[in-house]
Amino acid sequence: MSDVLERRYRLLLRVYPAGYRRERAGELLDTLLEAAEPGRTRPEPRQVVALIRGALLVRAGGTGPRRAAVVGWQGAHLAAVAMLAVGAVLAADRFLRELGGEPVPWLLPDAVAAVAPLAALVALLSGAAPLAVPMLVAAVAVPAVLDPTDLVTQASSVVWWAPVLALPLVVAGLRRPADVPAPTRATASVVVAVFVAVKALQMFATRAGSDIRSGLLMAVLAAVVTALLWLGSADPRLLLALAGTVAVRVVTDAIRLIHSAAMRGVPDLDLVETAAVYPVAGAVLVAAAVTISRRQARL
Repeated sequence: MSDVLERRYRLLLRVYPAGYRRERAGELLDTLLEAAEPGRTRPEPRQVVALIRGALLVRAGGTGPRRAAVVGWQGAHLAAVAMLAVGAVLAADRFLRELGGEPVPWLLPDAVAAVAPLAALVALLSGAAPLAVPMLVAAVAVPAVLDPTDLVTQASSVVWWAPVLALPLVVAGLRRPADVPAPTRATASVVVAVFVAVKALQMFATRAGSDIRSGLLMAVLAAVVTALLWLGSADPRLLLALAGTVAVRVVTDAIRLIHSAAMRGVPDLDLVETAAVYPVAGAVLVAAAVTISRRQARL
């Protein structure tokens, strides 16, 4: 059997947690090598897909005790991480766009709104969740105190609602049972990277100078979201993380809908459509995560 193939299988098996590799890597490697065709030097695509899904299942607690509890607690943590990642991207974008045009006194609320959630996100990624709590409180309270004339805009902003909704999840996570581990730093970092990429693609697509460029970016965005949903079918924590970002959109759309109805006398029809779609999407994501985690618990 090719040493090259064995080396590549070993590299691929590194997607599994270290503890699982110590116990099962030898058995998995032997099985893969025995099933490989003579002369093959690369893993088959279907094996790559199966191993990645298997690794996601293991990392989501699908092979350990209290699987549903692991998915629930870690999914809530990753939902907070995803919300803060999206909020931080939007806050930083708004701050940079306003930096050249707004008077200095108006910049401080935006600066706090951009920096505090980012600092909280870094604290969560570093395993210092208690430090994230005061940062989230600052992200919620300081902009409202320093800029009380803009409360309507803040109340309908993802930048403001992301830390508002993340805060109770982070506080609840401080009471996580001792036998339920926190998500690994690698998992949380991947979630940040994915949701930052999704939000950045969405922003670039809406600002693209041509229909062709916008269409291409939207196609890439659709592919990324589809891949995220596919991975979530193996790791329901990702579905809960996505549901967290959807929840932010649900709240902000509801606030905007109420405000537009109060100002115009009739609700904005575009907002009515999105306000109807996102709650359903969020409920479907949560229901799917619960169903998948229960199914995994019976394996």
